[in-house]
Amino acid sequence: NPAEMVDLQSSVGFSGRVVSQQQVDILARVSGFIEERPFVEGAAVEMGEPLYVIEDDAYRASLSESEGQIKSAESELRLAEIERDRKTTLVDRDAVAQSELDIALAQLGKIEGELIRLNAQRDRAELDLSYTTVRAPFDGVIGLTNAHVGDLVGPDSGPLATLTLLDPIYV
Repeated sequence: NPAEMVDLQSSVGFSGRVVSQQQVDILARVSGFIEERPFVEGAAVEMGEPLYVIEDDAYRASLSESEGQIKSAESELRLAEIERDRKTTLVDRDAVAQSELDIALAQLGKIEGELIRLNAQRDRAELDLSYTTVRAPFDGVIGLTNAHVGDLVGPDSGPLATLTLLDPIYV
């Protein structure tokens, strides 16, 4: 064979590893039975897409109960304000002792404090209700699920699945 001239390019081989920029375990933040699992394992999901739907009847009932308690406390607050105003007028006319106005003011403060507590309780009930739909926190690929429709899950159940961000990705 005759000799010939060719361009040679040097090449080098390296072992590599592909690493996601972000990977997160999907967890249940409230307890209940899974009613829906709309994703397909290994599929791409978008941020905000529902991954699991946990039964929400008890959480809706808790929210309704909180709202009823707030309505009741608001009525008590209006009554306490009327009583305060009435006692203030009577004290100004020297018709009743200052101690009666002090009692009315204390009762008003107590109800105002109870209303603050009930509003916080309602906010917590709304938050718990929102947690019954477990959503994807970012765009990515959802892995294999550890929980299926009918399973009882909760904060101590461990990861339900893993979501991995693939764009961008490190090599």
